[in-house]
Amino acid sequence: MWSTKIRNIWDALYPVALYVVVSDCVYMLLTLAIGENTISPMALQILTALLSSPSIVYPYFSDRRGQPREMREKKLFRLLLVCAAAVCLSVSLNNLILMTDLKEQSETYQKVNASFFSSTVWVELFGTSVVTPILEEMLYRGIVYNRLKRSGRMGMAIVISGLVFGLIHFNLVQFLYAGLIGIFLAVVYETEGTLLVPVLAHAAANAAAVARVETGFLQGFTEENQFFVPISLCLLAISIIITAYLTKGRLFEKQLKYN
Repeated sequence: MWSTKIRNIWDALYPVALYVVVSDCVYMLLTLAIGENTISPMALQILTALLSSPSIVYPYFSDRRGQPREMREKKLFRLLLVCAAAVCLSVSLNNLILMTDLKEQSETYQKVNASFFSSTVWVELFGTSVVTPILEEMLYRGIVYNRLKRSGRMGMAIVISGLVFGLIHFNLVQFLYAGLIGIFLAVVYETEGTLLVPVLAHAAANAAAVARVETGFLQGFTEENQFFVPISLCLLAISIIITAYLTKGRLFEKQLKYN
């Protein structure tokens, strides 16, 4: 029994370790070949992700082989609700973390954030709202979550896949943010039955972050604003309400099916 559980956990997590090793090697080779300062850090990250993508794409489609096609209707209204919930959750979590001094204390976060917004808006959007959502959702929801779910414990699979998604960012700020976002994305993936939904929700959340920094959107909405806390909490509540509406009973029904 324990050997089966350990095997399931290993099957779920080794693709993450493989991708980390492959992407680190690709990044090192790229910096040696073209130089670290030749292109922007974001462009370098995009190239690294694209060249490392076979280590995600191959196991993802291998897992899908022989499985029935997902038949759930992709309703536009539900998709828009998911994206709205993702944006509300993203903005509210960023705001609530901003109220602490975690961002200032984390040097790793400062470096990651600097490279995140180091290029032109279009390159940043392509990297964070196209390449990253597709590859990360294939890996963390399509592979890690689905393999963890084989144990029959869907709730545990949702939480663990989200925590792994947070841990892989290697700093406390993004662990808190990405961990909660990852749990949300696993929930909507399960309820909507297609990877397209978390991909688009992930893209919407990242696009909102880029727009906020690069366009001055919500520029006046800072800690000094008297409505900062209540509006942030309202956005968090909206995301929770939308998620509850989308899931209502579906997760329980699916858990019964897996059991």
